[in-house]
Amino acid sequence: MYNIYKKISLKLDILLQGKGCYSAIGKIWFRQRQELSVGSICEHFHTVAHELAHALGIFHTQSRPDRDRYVIINEQNAQRNQKTNFRAEKSAKCATYDIPYEYGSVMHYRTHEFSVNRKATVIPRNPLYVQTMGSGTGPSFLDVLLVNKHYNCLSKFRKFSGKQI
Repeated sequence: MYNIYKKISLKLDILLQGKGCYSAIGKIWFRQRQELSVGSICEHFHTVAHELAHALGIFHTQSRPDRDRYVIINEQNAQRNQKTNFRAEKSAKCATYDIPYEYGSVMHYRTHEFSVNRKATVIPRNPLYVQTMGSGTGPSFLDVLLVNKHYNCLSKFRKFSGKQI
């Protein structure tokens, strides 16, 4: 997550007839407004939540700096224009806030996401998580906790979740 973007207000344009499903990760400093595209093929709550999380500064789970302990990435199986979505981010750019790796995150890809050859792009080191990856219907508890930690909103999080963090 980009720490620099915490204090910058975000003006988000949601394109409901966009040409795909996308958002930049965090506020783009040189733009007045940021686009979040929700094209006709991505009108599912899970997908919209995923792209909104990007706009808030959240990377893909399989891009965490510690991801190699949990998944194997087969970048050679990924579509050329999607390979950046499978690269590990440096810890200075992508904070985990001591939140455990979560296969069921709204930000985690399925095993064959963006495959060019029908072979797996992301393989969990523990095979019990194959069906869990990318299976969520919306943000998980840990997804919400991550955003709250990033924006330093833990008091509100505790109030609504009833959890002590």
